[in-house]
Parts: sequence; structure tokens; C-alpha cells
Amino acid sequence: SAEVARLAAGLGMSRAGPAGAVHTGARALELVLSFFLGCSAALFLCIGVLLALPEAQPRTYSSAYFLTPMPVFRVVFSVLLSLWCMGAVARTCDKADINHMFILNVDPRCRVTPEFFFSRAAALTTIWILVFGMYVVDYKWRVLPTVWAEEGFNHRASFHFVLYPVGLLVVTFLGMVWPSTICRNRYKGSVLRAVLRTASAPFHPVDFADNIVGDILTSLAKPLQDVPSAMCYLVSTHPQPQPAVVTFSEKGDTCSFMTHHVLTPIIGGLPYVFRALQCLRRYADTREVRNLANFGKYIASLLVV
Repeated sequence: SAEVARLAAGLGMSRAGPAGAVHTGARALELVLSFFLGCSAALFLCIGVLLALPEAQPRTYSSAYFLTPMPVFRVVFSVLLSLWCMGAVARTCDKADINHMFILNVDPRCRVTPEFFFSRAAALTTIWILVFGMYVVDYKWRVLPTVWAEEGFNHRASFHFVLYPVGLLVVTFLGMVWPSTICRNRYKGSVLRAVLRTASAPFHPVDFADNIVGDILTSLAKPLQDVPSAMCYLVSTHPQPQPAVVTFSEKGDTCSFMTHHVLTPIIGGLPYVFRALQCLRRYADTREVRNLANFGKYIASLLVV
């Protein structure tokens, strides 16, 4: 059966091959990851120093204009952070001999390993640091000549500033959809189907994998609220005109009233609604009162969205 196949696929995965070779490979991976994370931390510190340094020509410098593309950078940062977290969780499960593939009903033919997540996360982290650092240096010290500055907020505004977040977003999107012999499209489709199954919780029994997906969505509620802000920035006029910069200064994004006060709260609240409906379905199936308590917890969470 499929259940037996999933169980067998996960048994002994951490012990495959000679024990010494496995231990040596795992140790080498940990050393490489530690080195990369240490370098990344140093580079993030350098970006912090760049942000703290005084800018050139302070009279034309605008903090609001500088921060307008931040929702796009935060969206990509959330993606790379999710990749690191998925790799860390999978790695921890493998080291503890926890058959997470079987627990989460993953296709036994799937060979997506922690190394897959770590490699993608490392590549995206490197690109993020490079692109964001270039944007900071370019805007603060006017490295490249401005384009269409007369149509923007002031003489420092330029059309080319939008190319930094757009390029980063394109690279992220291509990395997600690019064909892979390890993470095949059917596995990516399974992730989308798992999200849709979570959204339709009242209409089917809820298992442990559904609970995990629901919990992940609630953890991503805040990052998901950056998506409308990022879209508003990307589709707005570039270089940013004065009304857009003023709107950002007042609300933290360049979105319209409906998007800021209606769509964004809905996106932030839907994961808690899905999780609350899962609890109701669990109560209907099991009659356990603790599921009602969990339902109240997630409904109460909507008050702070």
C-alpha cells in the first residue's frame, strides 16, 4: 500500500551507506553551512554599517523614497528564510530518525533532502545580500546616473531603482518554477494542493499533515501581508512621484485605501480562519473539547490582524 511504501522509504534513510562515510559527509555539510552562515552574518553586518553611514548630498536624500521597495525585499527574504527553516527541520528529523516523509504523507519517490533546501537557500541568500547591498550603495551615494529624475520625487529619484527588487523577484520566481530532477513539478503541485486542502478544511477529515500546513500558514500570516504592498510598489509609477512617497510615509506602503485597509487584513486573517475551521472539523469528528479551545484561540487571533 502507499502507507507501507512511505514508511519503508523513510526507514534507515540516515543510515544509508557505510556509517563512516555518512558521518563524514554530514560533518562536511555542517562545516560548509557553518562557514556560509558566518560569512552571511558578516555581510549582513556590513549592510548595517552601510545603512548607518552618512549619505551623499543629504538635501536630496529621502528615507521614505529609499524604503518604498522594502516590501519586495521582505517578500524574497521570507522565501529564503522559509527555505532555511525547511532544511533545518528536515535535517533535525533525519538526525533524530524521525520519519517525517511518512508522517506528512509525502510521496515515497520524493528524494528532496535537507541539502536541496540548504543549497537553494544559500544561493538565494547570496543573491539577496548582493542585490540589496547594491541598492543601498546606489541610492545613498548615487553610483549610477539617474533616469527620468525630473518625473520623480526629486532629483535623486530614478527609474532604475525599481530594477533591483524586480530582478531579485524574477530570480526567486525562476528558482521556484525551474525544472528540477529532484524536486519535480508534481511535488511542487502537491504543496499547492496541500494548501488548497487546508483552505477547504470543513469539507474533509483533518489529519496531522493538514494541521502542520495550517500551522505553517499561520506562521506566514505576517509575511503574506507584504505581498499586496510589494505588488502596489511594482505596479506604481517609477520613479516614485511625490504623492506615492507621501502615502508611504503615512501608511508604510503605496497601496490604495481598499488594498491597505481591506485586502491586506483579509490576507493576514485567512490563515487563522483556515486553522479555526480545521479545529471545528476535528471537533465534529472526535468530539474532543480541546479542539473547541483551539478554535477559540485562532478566532481570538483575528483581533490583532
